Amino acid sequence: MTQRAQFDESYSQARLFGRLSIFFGVIAVLLVATGLYGTLAYRVDRRTSEIGVRMALGAQHGQVLWLILRESLLVSGAPFSLAFLLPLLAHASCGPCSLASSPAI
Repeated sequence: MTQRAQFDESYSQARLFGRLSIFFGVIAVLLVATGLYGTLAYRVDRRTSEIGVRMALGAQHGQVLWLILRESLLVSGAPFSLAFLLPLLAHASCGPCSLASSPAI
């Protein structure tokens, strides 16, 4: 058995695990994006009459657009900020127990 074949055999399970992790991560991102789009579209749809009344009373287009964008950013920004902060906090609390930061043996 050649050295290359031994290397491929020894890392085949890790490579498979990595590819499966990427695959399921992409599926999770697509599901989250679809759910977020549906939530934001539902919220805007419920406020259609309010938007019409604001425009009829003289609100500028930019004001109404900023109203919708601000609410959408709050609804979507909080989960995204948590998604970035929680892994950082977990890594900081774990410290040397992380496999990625341990030296190779």
